[in-house]
Amino acid sequence: MPQTYISKTGNNVRVSFHTINRWENGRTRPSPLAMKQIEQLLHEMGKPGEALLAKYFQK
Repeated sequence: MPQTYISKTGNNVRVSFHTINRWENGRTRPSPLAMKQIEQLLHEMGKPGEALLAKYFQK
C-alpha cells in the first residue's frame, strides 16, 4: 500500500505508522476497537472497500 494511504488510515484509527506496519507484517493484530474503526472506514470507502470487507469482516 502507498505510504500516504497507510498514514491516513493510521490517523483515522489514531494509531502510528509503525503500528499499521506491524499489523501488515503479521507481528501484531489490531485491537477490537481498532477493528471496528477499520471496518467503518472500509464502509465509508464504498466500492473500493468492499473486497477488504468481504475478506476480513465476513459475518
